[in-house]
Amino acid sequence: MKQEALFEGRFLDNHAGSLVRDPITALIELVANCWDAGATRVNITWPNEQRGTVFSIQDDGEGMTANDFTKRWRTLSYDRREHQPPVVMVNGRQRKVFGRNGRGRHAAFLFGTAYIVTTKSRKEKSEEVTFRVSRGTKFPIHLDDLETTSSVGDHGTRLSAEAFVPIKLTVEDARAEIGSRFLHDPDFTVFVDDKVVTFEHLPDKSLAREKIDVEGLGSLDLLVIDAKRSDRSSKHHGVSWRVQERLVGDVSWRGLESVDIDRRTVEAKRYSFIVLGPDKLGEAVQDNWEDGFRSDHPLWLAARDAVAPRIIHHLDELTQGRRDEAKAAAKERNAATLQKMPRVARARWNEFVDRVVVECRSVTEQQVIQLATIMANLEQSRSRYGLIEQLSTLDPKRLDDLHGILDKWSVDMARGVLDEIQGRLTFIHELRRRMDDPSTKEVQELQPMFERGLWLFGLEFESIEYTSNEGMTTVIRRIFGDKDGTGSLLRPDYVIRPDGTVGLYSCPRYDDDSNVSGVDKLVIVELKKPGVRIGESQKGEVWTYVKELMEKGHITDASRVDGFVLGSHIDPQETRERRELDGRVKITPMLFQTALTRAERRMMNLYAKVKDAPLFKRVEEADAAQAPVQRSVAQ
Repeated sequence: MKQEALFEGRFLDNHAGSLVRDPITALIELVANCWDAGATRVNITWPNEQRGTVFSIQDDGEGMTANDFTKRWRTLSYDRREHQPPVVMVNGRQRKVFGRNGRGRHAAFLFGTAYIVTTKSRKEKSEEVTFRVSRGTKFPIHLDDLETTSSVGDHGTRLSAEAFVPIKLTVEDARAEIGSRFLHDPDFTVFVDDKVVTFEHLPDKSLAREKIDVEGLGSLDLLVIDAKRSDRSSKHHGVSWRVQERLVGDVSWRGLESVDIDRRTVEAKRYSFIVLGPDKLGEAVQDNWEDGFRSDHPLWLAARDAVAPRIIHHLDELTQGRRDEAKAAAKERNAATLQKMPRVARARWNEFVDRVVVECRSVTEQQVIQLATIMANLEQSRSRYGLIEQLSTLDPKRLDDLHGILDKWSVDMARGVLDEIQGRLTFIHELRRRMDDPSTKEVQELQPMFERGLWLFGLEFESIEYTSNEGMTTVIRRIFGDKDGTGSLLRPDYVIRPDGTVGLYSCPRYDDDSNVSGVDKLVIVELKKPGVRIGESQKGEVWTYVKELMEKGHITDASRVDGFVLGSHIDPQETRERRELDGRVKITPMLFQTALTRAERRMMNLYAKVKDAPLFKRVEEADAAQAPVQRSVAQ
C-alpha cells in the first residue's frame, strides 16, 4: 500500500531559511532570479499600506511555459544547473547565472502568504499563463492554474503578492540594497516605484569614489561599494569593469590575479569594486566582451597594474579590524611559548604574523592562529626553519599531496611506518653497494646489518625478535683463535675471519613459567669475501660451529638452526641445502645477488622507485667524504 509523505507547516520555513524571514535577503534573491532569467529591465512595486499597493516584481527575461513553471515550482531544491544552461543570452552576449538550488523563488512568501505569477516564454507561439502559488497543507506549496491566454505581449515574468504584508524596509532602503549589488552591469536596470536605481541611491557611507591616473589611458574611476551586511554568498560581489557603458567579463573576485581574497570571508560577501574605464580601454577588450580583456594588451596591463594596488589598499583598510583581532588571538594562544622565546625570536615571530595578516587576506583567523603556532614551535625546534625551506620547494600539487598524507596519518604513525621501510631499503642499498666490493672491511661492515635484515630470508625470520648472541660468538671465535681478529675490527657481536665474517642471531625459548630456558632458534649468517667460492667445506664450517655450540651447551636437541653462507660465487655442485640432525639444522648457500633479489621482491620492488631519495644520496656523500680519511689511516 503506497502512502504519501506528510509535511509539517514549518517545513517550508526551515527549507527556505532567511528567504522567508529577512526582507533584504528575500528582495535580493528575487532580483537575482530576474538576472538569471536574462532580464535587462526589472520593475518593482514596493508595498505601501496607505496606497494599498502590494509587492510585485516584473522582468523582461526568458519567461516560462506552463510546463516549465509547474516543473520548477513543484520541484523542491530544483537544480537549475542540471536542467538549464549555465549562461543566458542578453543583448548578444552571454550572462553567467547565479541560481543553483531552486530556493530563491520561495522568497515571495515573505511578501504574501500567496502570490500570483504571470509568465510568457520567449519561445515562439508561447501562451501567457497565470498561476496562484500558496502554502500547501499536505505539500509545502500549492499551485492553482488560473488562466491561459494567447497574448501577443512581451515575454517575461511578473510576480505579485496577493495581499498587503507590512515590511520593515523602506523604499529608499530597497533601492540602496539593490544598488549595492546590481549596478555592475549596465545591461541590467532595476526600477523601484518607477525610479531607476543608480549610484545616487547608495548612502554616502556605502559608496566611495577614487580617480586613478593611468599612463597612456588618462584616468578611470574606482567605486568601492559596501553593502553594510554580509550576504549568503559572494555571487553579487567582487571586481567588475565597465567600459563604453558595457560590462567586461563578469563580476568576480578572480578579476585581478594579485587581489587575493577568500570568497567565503565576510569581506567577499559584502564589498564590491566597480572600475569605470575610459572608452579607449575598449581597445583592450576581446571580441566577445564576456571573455574579458586581452591578457597581453598594454592598455589592460597598465590599467590592471594601476587599479590592483588601490583595491588591495582598500581591502587592507576594510579588513584592518579583523586582522588585528586575528593577531591578538594568535598572541593569546601562544602566550606561554612566546614568554620562553629570546627577544630576537619573539621579534621574528611578530614580524611573521604581521606579514601573514597583511599579505594573505584569504587566511582566516583560525588559520592565522595555526600559522603563528607553527612559527612559535619552529623557533623551539632543533630543525628551526628547515621545514619551511623544504615546503617552499614544493609545488601546489605536492603541497596538496602532503596535506592528504597528514589528513590520513599522524606524524608519529607516518614516521613509525617510514622508519621501518627506511631501515629495510637502507639494507638493500648497502647490500647492493657492497656485495661485490673486494675490501674485507666492507664485508665486515655489512655483517651487523643482518641482525636487522634477517627478514630477507623469509617470513619466519621476522615474526620473532632475533638479536646478536655474544656468548655464542665468543665460542665460535675460540675455534679460530685470537689471531683472526685485527685491532679495532674485532667486534663482540660477530666473528671476523680472513675470508669473511660470521654472525650469530638467536631468539630464546621459554618454559611454562615464561622463563628463558635456552635457545629456540639460531640463525648463522656467514658472509664470504667476493672471490671466495662457496663449496662443501664452507657449508661444513657452519656445521662445525653448530657442533661446538652443542658441546658447550648453548644449543640443545630442541633448538633449530638455520645457517646461510653468502658469497659472490657458489660451486655449481654445491647449490643444494645441507641438512643435519633430522633437518633441525639447515645450511643454505646463497649468492649475494640472490639475497638482494629476495629483499627487493619482499619490498615489492620499492627500492627501484626511491633509489634516488635524498637519504641514499647523503649516505654516498658521507662515504665519499670518509674515504680519504680511511685511506690515510690504512697507510
